[in-house]
Amino acid sequence: MWFLDVQRIKEQVRSFDQVANAAFFGGISRETVSSSSWRLQRLWVIILTDWFEKDHCKKANIAEQKIVDLILKDR
Repeated sequence: MWFLDVQRIKEQVRSFDQVANAAFFGGISRETVSSSSWRLQRLWVIILTDWFEKDHCKKANIAEQKIVDLILKDR
């Protein structure tokens, strides 16, 4: 069933995360809240996500750094 496809659900959550980052946190539309929180040192998000996964924001930032650099370069 298409609505139980784990990969599809992950992509939908990631898309929502990127929209939330741009709409509510003033971040880059292709970057997640976690990645931008590490880049901008939003400590409350970093501390909150560390409860669920150690160094989550740092890992997200490392994974997304190339795309963020390209976007920031074009601005």
